[in-house]
Amino acid sequence: MFIFGTRTLVRYAGLCALVTLGLPACGGDQRSANTTPNAQVTDPIPPLTDSANPATDVPGTSPAISGRPITSINVGSAYEFRPTVSNPNGDTLTFSIQNKPAWAAFDTTSGAPTGTPGAADAGTYANIVISVSDGQTSASLPAFTLTVQQISNGTVTVDGTPPTENTDGTVLSALKGYRVHYGTTANNLTQSAEVANAGLTSYVVTNLSSGTWFFGVSAYSTTGVESVLSGVVSQTFM
Repeated sequence: MFIFGTRTLVRYAGLCALVTLGLPACGGDQRSANTTPNAQVTDPIPPLTDSANPATDVPGTSPAISGRPITSINVGSAYEFRPTVSNPNGDTLTFSIQNKPAWAAFDTTSGAPTGTPGAADAGTYANIVISVSDGQTSASLPAFTLTVQQISNGTVTVDGTPPTENTDGTVLSALKGYRVHYGTTANNLTQSAEVANAGLTSYVVTNLSSGTWFFGVSAYSTTGVESVLSGVVSQTFM
């Protein structure tokens, strides 16, 4: 039943939830021998090299990394990004990652982050950086942000019978419409939709993510007085 202020009571019969659940279509080191020999030195100055790997510090021989990471994925979908690497010297390369999402694994031999985020992993993961090193020099991709989106495909139809009288038994003539309240806890229906038509008997709530949702309905009059909430019903989406 719905109460208008402290003066009237609107009797509201039968609130039920009919669920229609949709499924988802589910740069190198440029060090060089930039040294000018002293005029008093007769021996030629050798090129700058690494004794363990003579070609490591020669311009154009450092590793390079490129690629465009995927920046958006839905919950429940597999994620993988494999960067492209240039390795002129054929050195052994090692990859690293900064700010890796907890749900992802990382392959230090290929530079590929992989994983499948769950419903609890929905959110934004910022400043992710993938780097490669040959032991002497390193290169990194630009930092990127990965967004894990909650799947929103649940649909609920809330049906009800419009109230017809006040608490004193008189005919209800000032009814203007309804408000459908819903949320993920029964005591905190944080979202609402207004149905500004007293003649409608149902309303479809869409884009509901996986989990349990709770629904209730209130009625309001032409003067803006709103009733208390009806009984709350729930529906769970997998």
